[in-house]
Amino acid sequence: MKGVIIEGPGKLEVKEFETPEISLPEEVLVKVEGCGVCGTDIHLYQGLEFAKYPVIPGHEFVGKIIRMGKTAEKYFKVGDRVAIDPNLPCYVCQECRKGRYNLCSNMVNIGVNKDGGFAEYTVVNYKQIYRVPLGLDLKIAVLAEPVSCIIHGIEKGNLQFDDKVLIIGAGPIGILTQKILENVYGVKEVFVQEINEKRIENAQKLGVKNISKSYSLSFDVIFEMSGSLQGFEESLKILNKGGILVQFGVAQENSFAKINQYSIYKKELNIIGSFVNPYTMAKALMILDAYSPVFSGIVDKEIETFEELSQILKGEIRTTDFTKAILTY
Repeated sequence: MKGVIIEGPGKLEVKEFETPEISLPEEVLVKVEGCGVCGTDIHLYQGLEFAKYPVIPGHEFVGKIIRMGKTAEKYFKVGDRVAIDPNLPCYVCQECRKGRYNLCSNMVNIGVNKDGGFAEYTVVNYKQIYRVPLGLDLKIAVLAEPVSCIIHGIEKGNLQFDDKVLIIGAGPIGILTQKILENVYGVKEVFVQEINEKRIENAQKLGVKNISKSYSLSFDVIFEMSGSLQGFEESLKILNKGGILVQFGVAQENSFAKINQYSIYKKELNIIGSFVNPYTMAKALMILDAYSPVFSGIVDKEIETFEELSQILKGEIRTTDFTKAILTY
């Protein structure tokens, strides 16, 4: 089979591999149908602290079951079309035992520290797979993993119906969040802030109306989706009393913000992190199926070669030229 492998930070190769084999009763061999490109894949190429190199990247994928072990056969069958939750916790560490398995101390992350979906076949644990609703288009089904993470972030935000909400960053995650807040959760006042002209243009094409480079407003809940230091620091200044900042965007590992402690105290501000997707994959697939027209067009670039994928991961093709890309097989 063919795939992309990152040997280490800044070292990427397109090559032929042996098709992986299942060796455990819980394992499932999946023929990948399509895999979304995420910012984490680019960070992985640049160098990611919790990565295990060499590794085949790709964690947003959909495929069909080709073979599986005896345990997996109790729950699935060959030919099932499935979406994959890339995160496999140990279920026995302190955080798992407290129900916070997204914070597992021994987490296995497909596409980061275990081979992922940027190859024609990959092996996953049956606990990580979810059946895709019948007839759901690949370009929508492949959004299951990012949408599951967004749902977790929204739930952390403890939204009220009358909240005024700001999303910082109009990349694919920011746009997906806007679509979900307005169409699924029914939030009436959702604003998006973005400084990149091309991303503003892409968002407007997808029907995002309240988008601007800046606002002279204050907000009850802010979702910081850009991972930028500026976005984080500005968010704290424009939160209403009792406001909630959900830090969703992936910041640089050595990024430290200046925080006004007094304003946090006096305004009772809440700063909350949101990391991956505990217990939200099934919900994500239900939302994508029930509201599929809402998500049409978000995947606007289809990659058909591993060579083009490698150009995106290396930064030779700008990700601002499109909203969301997937590699199809």
